[in-house]
Amino acid sequence: MNESKLLKAAKVDGVLLFSSENCRDVNFDYFSNFRKPTYSFYFFGKKKMLITSSIDYDRALNETDIDIFKLKDYNYKLKKIIKENFKGKKIGIIADKLPLSISKHLRGYKLVDISAIASKIRAVKNKKEINLIKKSCSIANKGIKFIKNNLSQNQSEKEFAKELHEYLKKFNIDGFAFKTIIASGKNSAFIHPYPTESRKKISKGLGLIDFGVVYKGYCSDVTVPFSFGKLNLKQETIVSAVLECYDFCKDLLKENVKAGEIFDKAEKFLANKGFELKHGLGHGIGLEVHDAPSISFKSIDILKSNMVLTLEPGVYEIGVGGFRIENDFVIKNKPKILTKSRYMAF
Repeated sequence: MNESKLLKAAKVDGVLLFSSENCRDVNFDYFSNFRKPTYSFYFFGKKKMLITSSIDYDRALNETDIDIFKLKDYNYKLKKIIKENFKGKKIGIIADKLPLSISKHLRGYKLVDISAIASKIRAVKNKKEINLIKKSCSIANKGIKFIKNNLSQNQSEKEFAKELHEYLKKFNIDGFAFKTIIASGKNSAFIHPYPTESRKKISKGLGLIDFGVVYKGYCSDVTVPFSFGKLNLKQETIVSAVLECYDFCKDLLKENVKAGEIFDKAEKFLANKGFELKHGLGHGIGLEVHDAPSISFKSIDILKSNMVLTLEPGVYEIGVGGFRIENDFVIKNKPKILTKSRYMAF
């Protein structure tokens, strides 16, 4: 269904998707339902073909019912396979995922970048995808509870990151959606600190833990804000502004609302409190941790039912600290929250 939608929207005769260990494309996983190949192509037009390396061939036979062609049997001539099974001339590709070394062998075909259209289609999740994201979020919620019960100033940021990871690995996850950030004290003023967790002890003042897991290919993404000890007036003002902005914005996450308008309202809200919104307010999640839509400056995305996205307002002041809260939502008539991050004052 989504394949025909893509062909029609992109006005192409066929679509060629490529994915490998060194050039992973989630669109390949999404449309072919064959996850994380070593080196394979998925082609669809009037016919669907999975074109694999010998390494992927047996697994593809076991996991799919698509016609499978082995590159080796065609002397590794991709163009020959396509020519024998396809009469069109206009082929859609994901431009930044098809290496030049491959695209140059497709001379004679008109290649059309379909990245934006594919992303838009993937942004609206089906029931199966939503259930997998819910599971990923439920595991993230276990991590949030672990933070509440175990975070202390007796360990370094790096030590606690290791503890959190070891705990989350118990829940059959594929891995982590991105490199976990644990930043405390003045270091929390950097949106993406380097290193993402230091060897320094977790310090007093403001802090945050940004993490996510991957479950059967689908991501979650949460940020847990925390503090240790008594905060000064500036820090208290930051906490109050961000939490109020979060409560204000979550009521704006509705169908048919322009994402850019939500960002504008959040930006003005924080500006009225004397602060700057220095990054996007949120983003879609799915097979990628940063998926469509984007709730950011000048975004033209429109929220649709069954999109899954984050909401993450934050404020950062050098020398004072940073504070961000982030949860995951499904868009419905009213937004449905999937994660349970909240401010933790120790």
